Amino acid sequence: MQSSKLLTGPAVLNWLPTSGSWYSISNKADPVRAEIFLYDEIGYFGVTAADFVQELVDITAPEILVHLSSRGGDVFDGVAIFNALRTHEARITVQVDSLAASVASVIAQAGDTRIMVTGSQMMIHDAWGLAVGNAEDMRDFADTLDKQTDNIAAIYAERAGDGRKKSHYRSLMRDETWMNATEAVAEGLADSVTKPDTGSTVPASTEGEDDGEAVDVTDFITSATEIGAA
Repeated sequence: MQSSKLLTGPAVLNWLPTSGSWYSISNKADPVRAEIFLYDEIGYFGVTAADFVQELVDITAPEILVHLSSRGGDVFDGVAIFNALRTHEARITVQVDSLAASVASVIAQAGDTRIMVTGSQMMIHDAWGLAVGNAEDMRDFADTLDKQTDNIAAIYAERAGDGRKKSHYRSLMRDETWMNATEAVAEGLADSVTKPDTGSTVPASTEGEDDGEAVDVTDFITSATEIGAA
């Protein structure tokens, strides 16, 4: 018997599942813009792709603003949400209000416009998980993890659109890279930085812009969910 879990966030102490999903969608039929607040984990312990898409398909507004703050979660739910947003007929803006970590950084790539708010961060890393079984099960699961990481790196490279290859993002993911707002733009994973006090966007290439240091908050974050057992 093999049981496997795919974890898309670093394991830490004191992690507890949330008491329920927290996200909201407003102005579904607004003639101008609908807003989505996705402030939760992705998957079973937070917002599932099934629940998210069930509401997303009802939005008829021509523009959607997604406010994102998430520690990550289930890789498959995250990719499903990414694809649902990318294929929606509305113009999508994703704004990272605080943190887009792990698979939430993939959802951040769904925007036609991708914005980092000053002080926000993004984290990308290799998929990882737990498996129970014999040696062959372990080898098979390692291959599965590699496939998930390659798939996510390909999304980053495609959305960057500046010629950077998948191998570039695989290297960043292998090192578990934390980026502040301007660094995320420099790596092609966001388009601009916005200051919350003015709402104005500033290019990340601005010399001397102090956006704060990217802080390694690994000791505070985790996200895990079971993806299957045989």
